[in-house]
Amino acid sequence: MQSDNAPAGAAGDSASAVRAEVAEVKARLADSQKAAEQHGATVAELTGYQRKTRVELKDLQVQLATLPHGEHPPGPRVRRRDEAAEQRAAKSHGGGGPTHPATTRLAAARAGNGAL
Repeated sequence: MQSDNAPAGAAGDSASAVRAEVAEVKARLADSQKAAEQHGATVAELTGYQRKTRVELKDLQVQLATLPHGEHPPGPRVRRRDEAAEQRAAKSHGGGGPTHPATTRLAAARAGNGAL
């Protein structure tokens, strides 16, 4: 009689193992679905930021295009270059005496426009 119970016991153990494996697969599937939802939300958020940035870029390009050509503010590299040129000019003139007319005009323009 025990030999009749052995196959039933093995079948019960096998069924329990299959149930445990199915439960594990369901849990992994749920985790995967949750990760996919989070990924989708992140992609949607980044797409929104990209759209907003494109609109801001177009607005800035329009603003830049509407500025008169001579009114573009110089960048820091240009300002440093101009300052170094003025210092060299001052040294070559010994700090006194006449200065080049362009240097005089540049100094006057800078005095009139704080951006320069």
